[in-house]
Amino acid sequence: MAQERPFALVVEDDEFTSVGTEVLLEDLGFRTVAEATPQAALEHLRADRTIDVLVADLGLGKDAQAGLVLAMEAVTIRPDLAVVYVSG
Repeated sequence: MAQERPFALVVEDDEFTSVGTEVLLEDLGFRTVAEATPQAALEHLRADRTIDVLVADLGLGKDAQAGLVLAMEAVTIRPDLAVVYVSG
């Protein structure tokens, strides 16, 4: 039986970067879903317990700390969640 691929939630407000990140992760064997805002990402995490890793842009929108704040909130919802920070 094939093992299920890990599932990554990509949070990036730039669509081009988001798609590129998803393609890269999919090439590495991940299933992916993307959200553009921290609020949408948190809602997604609350609704979908199958996400294994959060891939978050540190600077979402005009807030240079939004990705860090998102990750801190995300691990309070899902303490077992792996987090990867990215920045461009």
